[in-house]
Amino acid sequence: MKKNVLAFAVLFCLCNVFAVQTKNSGFSIEPFAGLRNGKVGEYVYARNSKDSSRYHLSYLEWETKPLFFAGLRGNKSWNGAEANLYFKVYFPGKCGTLEDSDWLQDYGYNTGNSSIKTNYSFHDNKLKKGYGTGGSFSTVIFRNEFLNILPTLAFDFESLSFEGYDGTAFYGNPNGGNSLSYYPFHSDNSTKINFDGKVITYTRYDLYAWAGLGIKAFPINRTVIGVYGFVSPYAFAYGIDDHILTGKKMKNFTDGYFSAYKLNLFYLHKCSEKIFVKFDCTFLTTKEMKGNRYVKNSSSDSYKKSIYEDSDGSDSRYTEYSVSAVIKL
Repeated sequence: MKKNVLAFAVLFCLCNVFAVQTKNSGFSIEPFAGLRNGKVGEYVYARNSKDSSRYHLSYLEWETKPLFFAGLRGNKSWNGAEANLYFKVYFPGKCGTLEDSDWLQDYGYNTGNSSIKTNYSFHDNKLKKGYGTGGSFSTVIFRNEFLNILPTLAFDFESLSFEGYDGTAFYGNPNGGNSLSYYPFHSDNSTKINFDGKVITYTRYDLYAWAGLGIKAFPINRTVIGVYGFVSPYAFAYGIDDHILTGKKMKNFTDGYFSAYKLNLFYLHKCSEKIFVKFDCTFLTTKEMKGNRYVKNSSSDSYKKSIYEDSDGSDSRYTEYSVSAVIKL
């Protein structure tokens, strides 16, 4: 982990690139604040007993609706190139719902049916703590008085810690007939359970390497409009899941190549020679990134790797909005 922390400290985020068309070098600082709406997902996979196809055995969706954040960015520009570094913190508080779904028909009874949701629960979701850091480097390959084109390299790293509490669960009862199976969670043959207090915690670390292209337009005096698009050559996620009621703890390591995408739009307005106002909107989405799971069932156990390769998965999706003041020094 120490090596990862050192690597994360070097990160940088392309979606927040700021540069004003200039021939001279310069430095600016940028305090910003905003909110995020989205979700963080964790998967458990299994193989169908009849045809060995992979299916979702379990899926937990942690909403981030919303997460509020604030931070500071520093930007350096010189001779058609620019670089920035940022750090932000997320404010603790309720941030939507945790939904937990299971498809246990085939897993429990080898029915070959992996499409029926047998268990479902929902809980209040709370962010306990979170932070993000990153940076970017861009260089202008085309410039005129109306337009700049900038290839960009970037990295993002963030850590989010959630807590699911209270809530209600519906568990499909076993069907004891000639064909053993489970009833669907929403049927009359299901058991309802209400929870009180903390049920599950989840901490997620995400690391993205980005490569992309930016376009900055100067339609009118004192205004800059930017569009940056990115793809991640490599993305990595590390999750720590603690099921408090059962005592089971899990860690998973998932990654993917060209599995994450990001789009950043911004509007920059020049208020004076030293002060600018900026509005940002960023969209991020990932595919399901697959990896391995390590489990222990009590505090005395050690973590053991799942016997199945690519037994776990992760994904993310969000939209962020932020406003900032850019101050040239």
